[in-house]
Amino acid sequence: MFRHFKPWKTKEFILALIVLLLSALGITSERTINQALYPQRQSCQVPVDSFVSPPISLSFKSNADQTLLKGWFLPANDAKGTIILAHGYSQNRLPNIPAAINLVNSALEAGYNFLLFDFRNCGDSATAPTTFGLLEAADLLAAVDLAKTQLAPDSEVYVLGISMGAVAAMLAAAETTDISALIVDSAFADLGAYFRQHLNLWTGLPDFPFNRLLLALGPRLSGFDLLAVSPISIVPQLTQPVLIIHSRNDKVVPAAEALRLYAALASPEKDLWLVKQAKHGFSFAVEPEEYKERVLSFLAKVSRKTGENQEIWLYPE
Repeated sequence: MFRHFKPWKTKEFILALIVLLLSALGITSERTINQALYPQRQSCQVPVDSFVSPPISLSFKSNADQTLLKGWFLPANDAKGTIILAHGYSQNRLPNIPAAINLVNSALEAGYNFLLFDFRNCGDSATAPTTFGLLEAADLLAAVDLAKTQLAPDSEVYVLGISMGAVAAMLAAAETTDISALIVDSAFADLGAYFRQHLNLWTGLPDFPFNRLLLALGPRLSGFDLLAVSPISIVPQLTQPVLIIHSRNDKVVPAAEALRLYAALASPEKDLWLVKQAKHGFSFAVEPEEYKERVLSFLAKVSRKTGENQEIWLYPE
């Protein structure tokens, strides 16, 4: 049979096979990148009567590209500050988990307003590419501006960020002095370095050849230089107090990322809590009481120091 298989046909067959393989790789890569930019969204399922303070519905636009964002503002009595929750990748303003609802209610009872909102392409917000923290930082800055100018102008703003939201929080804090403190939960240190090692955890595709191929094609197909998302290059500039939280056995973003961020932080007020057993971004659900205690104690401590640094003028100059 092989005696009658002409060499030139063999070359054509091999060439066609290579073209077919490259086409398949390109199509798979493009589909994977589009799925990463537009993950399936989850609407918020938390009933509004779950809170000790009735939520006020919000609509506002991102500072980056005017993407319409949706959220809730929950006012506290005699508020001492406003906490903004920045959620994780493909999540929404608040998971329908008793521990999450309890955290919000405990903060409200402790005298903190709560601003919950959906990032772009999440929950009830408008469709726009998800960018792993790059443009989400501008979404968060819009929420900070809203809190400082309209919702609670006299209150300090604190950001609790989880996973992608924690990355956005660090990037946003480098752009404004209106964020008085950060709680950074389950963040990566550098997206490029992280993806080079762990991209397959997100794609479900084999490391070879897809990791290198997706990293090479990503900026061209997405239009965003996502590999430039690098919190570790930002945190040495931060002066705000920072509490870093991470699970020791996080299988998605290893705890080593938190250790790198903590070591790079130049903030004079920083703390690190490594939770023993929790899935990625769910430390609040595994250790709800300690999580609540650590967050509120941290905010109480930094709130006192903020108050001590304020000057009060009793008479006009």
